[in-house]
Amino acid sequence: MCCKSFLLPATVEMTAMLLQVGFVPFESSWVKEIEATKVTAAYEQRDGGMILAFSLFPNITNMGDHARVATAASAMFKVADRIAERFEVSLVHDSNIALCRDERWSSQS
Repeated sequence: MCCKSFLLPATVEMTAMLLQVGFVPFESSWVKEIEATKVTAAYEQRDGGMILAFSLFPNITNMGDHARVATAASAMFKVADRIAERFEVSLVHDSNIALCRDERWSSQS
């Protein structure tokens, strides 16, 4: 599960921006496919509050996977960043890949 980003605190009003940029509802999330990679956004409860979590599928499991998902990851970060700016919330990047974690260390903007 590398390249998971989330917005906190999240509100249901953020969904409108997802729809505007081409995400479609799927089960309890919103999905956009970019170059055979699915960018997923889903609301989750964390530490008593709601977050909007973004992730990629297939997951990045090592540094070599970055090349195959570069466009989708870029779009994911751009959408998350725009929503964070519009709603004035925090955007956090989380990683379990050591090199990525060392480079970014769950950076927050």
